Amino acid sequence: MAILSLLPMFVLKLYIQRFRNMMVKISRDREQRADSLAAITCGTQSAIEALRKTYSYGQVFETVSRVDLTGKYRDGSGMINYYDIFRNSLGDFQGQIKQQLQYAMNQKSTIHDTHPTLSERIAYLPDIPDKYDNNQLASTLLKNQERYERILSDEFSKFLNEA
Repeated sequence: MAILSLLPMFVLKLYIQRFRNMMVKISRDREQRADSLAAITCGTQSAIEALRKTYSYGQVFETVSRVDLTGKYRDGSGMINYYDIFRNSLGDFQGQIKQQLQYAMNQKSTIHDTHPTLSERIAYLPDIPDKYDNNQLASTLLKNQERYERILSDEFSKFLNEA
């Protein structure tokens, strides 16, 4: 009788494990397709640079916003434009950005990761020549950048209040 009561738990555990494995594979496949599309659209080197910046700048922004900027917000400094502060302080964070990029490039993948590592993402990109010879910053493509920064900062502040 005890074995019969364990059977549903075993089946449920097996189902959850298989579902998770399938979900991880689908997620990783989607990431690979999105990265390939970026390379096809812009070229391999542009896609690699974008991935590197996403990994390194994104993690540094997350750390800085949680430690430094969150304290300012919670101290009653009012609405803070996190993105403006970060953008204007990028020079101060170059060491952290470089360190984060190195960490991301050396990460090892596990079977539980829903996203490939940075080095895996770069390795499977198709070799396509860059289509644009334009070294403009992406921020120059946005009209009314300050408005977008305020909206994003407002949403980020709401997130911090819920945390």
